[in-house]
Amino acid sequence: MRQQFVERILVALICARLVAGCGATTQPAPAPQVAAPTEAAAGSTETAAVPASLDLCRLPDLPPAGILSRSGYTQLDVAVTDSSGAPIAGLSKTDFIARSGAKPAAITYFRQESRLTTPVSLVIVGDVSESMYRKTVVLSADELAKVRNGLNQAATQLNDCDEVAVVLIGGTYRRTTQAPPGPVTLAQSFTTNHSLALSKMYSVLPSGQKLLSDGLRLGVETLSGAHYPNRALILMTDGLDKAALDQSASLLAQVRQSGVSFWVIGIGDPEARPGILSKLRGDTGVDVEAVKKLAADGGGWALFAKPVESDEGASLAAAVTTINQQRGDGYAIGIDASPGTTAPTVALVNHPDAVVRADLVPSAVLAEAAKRPAKPGREVGTAKEVVAPEKIRDLAGYTEVAATVVKPDGSYIDGLSKRDFSLSVDGASQPIDFFDAGQEAPATVGILVDTSGSMTPKLPQARAAIEKFVKALDPGDQVFLFAFSSKTFLLQALTTDHDALIQRLDLLHAYGQTAMFDAVLAGISEAQQSRNQTKVLLVITDGIDNASSASADAVVHAVRSSGLIVYSIGIGDPDVPAGTGVAIGPFIVNNVGDVERVDAVTLARLASANGGKSYIIHKVGDGAALEKACAEVADDLHQRHLYAIGFVAHTPADYAPPTIPIALQVPAHTDYRVDAPKTIPVPSAAE
Repeated sequence: MRQQFVERILVALICARLVAGCGATTQPAPAPQVAAPTEAAAGSTETAAVPASLDLCRLPDLPPAGILSRSGYTQLDVAVTDSSGAPIAGLSKTDFIARSGAKPAAITYFRQESRLTTPVSLVIVGDVSESMYRKTVVLSADELAKVRNGLNQAATQLNDCDEVAVVLIGGTYRRTTQAPPGPVTLAQSFTTNHSLALSKMYSVLPSGQKLLSDGLRLGVETLSGAHYPNRALILMTDGLDKAALDQSASLLAQVRQSGVSFWVIGIGDPEARPGILSKLRGDTGVDVEAVKKLAADGGGWALFAKPVESDEGASLAAAVTTINQQRGDGYAIGIDASPGTTAPTVALVNHPDAVVRADLVPSAVLAEAAKRPAKPGREVGTAKEVVAPEKIRDLAGYTEVAATVVKPDGSYIDGLSKRDFSLSVDGASQPIDFFDAGQEAPATVGILVDTSGSMTPKLPQARAAIEKFVKALDPGDQVFLFAFSSKTFLLQALTTDHDALIQRLDLLHAYGQTAMFDAVLAGISEAQQSRNQTKVLLVITDGIDNASSASADAVVHAVRSSGLIVYSIGIGDPDVPAGTGVAIGPFIVNNVGDVERVDAVTLARLASANGGKSYIIHKVGDGAALEKACAEVADDLHQRHLYAIGFVAHTPADYAPPTIPIALQVPAHTDYRVDAPKTIPVPSAAE
């Protein structure tokens, strides 16, 4: 009784201080900023969202027309995971056995898929019911910016071709001018505009009932209209309503049987206990066992994230990143099934602990996908927007790569013609179908700036040098800006508004350690959103990486595979011995050596991967040397020493790896180095 009395007194006192009226379950009165999950564009479950851009891609795992047209041909989308739920890659056709009814069935088509090349149809079901308020709302504009930045970066790992749809359970718009959403709403129909889909996750306040079964039903219905055979469903909830969970069991059984990849992100604090103010502000708790049960009932995986305000959305972004790393990995398996038999099944021969899930690909999805024209692996844009003729780039297997040619002294070679080059794909000679010397091509330039604590005295000079560098670029060049310390922060997304990036330089503030490798990976992902042929990263740092999850070898490999050109500028002395101090959080104690030392070896490896350059500046001083290095990079970009090489590559129907090696050479000059991608995604099969 005494506790109830105290709660009522506190409620009365706080309500008296708020502008708006307040009841025992009323949320805080100040207009909050929503970090996640979603916003609705329709008023009820019966009203579809307004269609958005849908730039679908040709499937990389289409079998040849001769196989696809066979009577009884059946294709399965197969996911294989270990006991912990991690995808198992590298299996071959002989590892599988297929059955059509009770009879063994020969596998007539086999292909390993990759999340980097296989598009996915993804539906996000966001629980924005009232109990989610304190898990997904932040009140500070600064915190909101950090949360969105983290989620935006996680979302950049989506395949460009992925289509995404958003379903809401509950929710109220912050903008009262919008029509209110229904109890369950299709907020966004399938779109390949990922930023549009993501924007739906920032604009509603949690409210209303937890109608999980209705939300899942709408999610499954939306997936039935997917354009890709590889489908995934993500549910975000706190699992606190037992009745809602029980009502969802039959829907989740349907998800499990369909073979749809399924994840549940449980958002909340598992240690939270209802407190005196929970009636005012809601509960931050999450029912861990309920979330795990939801995932198990749907044959999927459970992930967990803290309330976004408690860690600036870092754990939620990490959960999204985990899903991006898992989804799309699997196998396409085709068989000739006997008419009238039950659905085919697939099993592994020698992996008793593996979990195999097979989803029948509707024949209509395959037929519709086969009609889509093939897209070039890389489109080349120049001042005149010269690209390969349509009759070439629409061929299945057409791919374009960018190349530079360098003399032993490091100078670039211009003026070469198509006949000067030789090309091989998977060791076999390959004719070049399209050639262009793209000296006029606009570039995409990503600037990655070290903002660790040791950069404090150097940032003013860095800002000035970067501003001059950006002003020296061609007006049509795309630019973006990352800062990196213990984490990576996207300060300016891809844009041709150079003044906008310059204004964001004021946001560079030094703090923490150095996660350069992670920043380079983030820069590659951002650059690959552009269709420009020339893609460049400018990395400015004064130290050594001590906070990345990625390794130096992995990052160098990623740069080489991407075809991006890296220019690196290191500020410091590469010959200073390593320090012996200890890192405590963002601070380095008694570690003078590492503060002064710059990792010249890794910077040079990154730059040499695809023909860039590396600069070492021992002392930043007044910034003149830094400005000179940036100016030389700008001069290199103005030269645009690039060649566009287009070709039609074919691979056998049972080719398993997701990438295929290529080699580009100038045979008459064996001392010339040709910098171009060493591998390409396996192109679509020939028809």
